[in-house]
Amino acid sequence: MTFWQRMYNSLCFRFEDLAHPIYFILKQQKLMESLFPEAKNWPNLEEIRRNVSLVLLNTHTTLGTPRPYAPNMIVVGGMQIQKDIEPLPLKIQTFLDEAVKGAIFVSLGSSVLITKLSKNQFNAIVNAFKSYQNVRILIKSDEKITISSHKESDILVEPCFNQQSILAHSRIRLFITHGGLLSKTEAVHFGKPIVGIPFYFDPHFNMKLAEQKSFGISVPIETLNAGNIAAAVDKVLSVSR
Repeated sequence: MTFWQRMYNSLCFRFEDLAHPIYFILKQQKLMESLFPEAKNWPNLEEIRRNVSLVLLNTHTTLGTPRPYAPNMIVVGGMQIQKDIEPLPLKIQTFLDEAVKGAIFVSLGSSVLITKLSKNQFNAIVNAFKSYQNVRILIKSDEKITISSHKESDILVEPCFNQQSILAHSRIRLFITHGGLLSKTEAVHFGKPIVGIPFYFDPHFNMKLAEQKSFGISVPIETLNAGNIAAAVDKVLSVSR
């Protein structure tokens, strides 16, 4: 990071360090005592926060940056990944098996609906595939989506996919994601490159690390347009031919 980026980080950390005990802890203390009357006899939240016996960290050394951990901090990132991958429904299995030129999986997580994006943002995503008319597209969406550059038979839209089973399939060439930590972990585990569209909070950080480690490209929602999302897709697919 540049000097100013490091300065910004330091100021944010200092602000949080000051605001946490005088604002957040007080509000949470009141909430705890309202829900648990006996909590008035417990140590206050600040003491509890500083007396932790075990911390399970939902990350992994291969995905982050080197940092020292105390003995009570255990890295468990990837524990959600199944040892035995569940078989795909026949419809999806056939769709992917017949994807001779490969397939792209588009899922923006459970909290972002692709059809609720602005018109320009939505069109930027669905038009990013027009140079790859022989590549099949799977899209997580509650509503039907058509892509003008593709035949209807080459598009599969479902409200829910078994993400791990999809990523495990050999025909998947690219995963377009919101950049959530679990999605990033699963993509790395199954060896699938990602184009991330981070909307908020930690996905921005996750995708910065993905770019540093060269397994993903970040296209933040604030800068999403037809040109940069298409360029990101083209860069990944040109490498994964």
